[in-house]
Amino acid sequence: MKILLIRNDKLGDFILAWPAVALLKHYLPDCHITMLLPPYTAALAPLSTMIDAVLIDSGQGVWALQRQLREQRFDAVITLFSTGRVALATALARIPYRLAPATKWAQLLYNQRLTQRRSRSLKPEYAYNCDLVDRFLRDIGLQPASESADEWLPSELQRPLLRYAAVMKTDTTVKTVVIHPGSGGSAGRLPPPHYAALVRAIATKWPVQIWLTAGSPDEQQLAQQLAALLPKLSSQVVMPADLPQLVALLAGADLFIGSSSGPLHLAGALNSATIAFYPGHRSATPLRWQSLNSADRRLHFTPPAAAEQQVAAIDMAAATRAALDFLQRLWG
Repeated sequence: MKILLIRNDKLGDFILAWPAVALLKHYLPDCHITMLLPPYTAALAPLSTMIDAVLIDSGQGVWALQRQLREQRFDAVITLFSTGRVALATALARIPYRLAPATKWAQLLYNQRLTQRRSRSLKPEYAYNCDLVDRFLRDIGLQPASESADEWLPSELQRPLLRYAAVMKTDTTVKTVVIHPGSGGSAGRLPPPHYAALVRAIATKWPVQIWLTAGSPDEQQLAQQLAALLPKLSSQVVMPADLPQLVALLAGADLFIGSSSGPLHLAGALNSATIAFYPGHRSATPLRWQSLNSADRRLHFTPPAAAEQQVAAIDMAAATRAALDFLQRLWG
């Protein structure tokens, strides 16, 4: 069976689709899975044994996209995140089974729909993705077990990625801390002085080296501002040339610190320890955008309810105390 899986938006969204891919491959090990991805995230797909092929979505028009899809003769498409353009293209491509979340007008172009109400943020994004795969499996006569979506966290993603660890881990006598001061989607940015205060506190307890990551000139400026606030610590601003280089950096880290972003979710997929800062509004909660690392390896903070959109309003004194307790449990 040829199945098209669509999650053609950002890096973090792609990473949070991995459990759904794993679930699909578990129950249909002989199926051929193609993912429709933008060029940026497609660079990670070859590292997976679960994804058999990739189609590049470069933003081409509906007619060009539907021709691309029709040529592949897919038996089914599961759209984890739908837009009108993608919905129309899959319908015009005459894919027999077309499943997507029942949301907005685009749902009318699918012949199978699942009501999820993701905007309520009642479960993690990866669990919503798994629910769609579960529905597909039941529609074709399979009876998936009723485990939590946690059972399908992508442990097999870690194995190929972790081989990069030796590339960047140069000194095993110190703790390597990666900080990504930028943010993704609707997540706000924690100001550089807030990060600096946290890192200085960590450095009083453990010897550390700091890697500050940036993916754009704007983020590079943030990283440089943060580096200037850490003159007595070993810190370096790094702009990975591509996603495999970012993987190498994160795989060699003992801790990732940042806001809700693609690098956070990539660190989570590696089961790295993470400290994350989220805005408080409902569409961007820590539950909805929970990373894939195990519960004992992740810590998050949100601002008080009165300042739900202001990440800078997080009580950093309390956050620092909690972070030190968290790291004490992990590092001793």
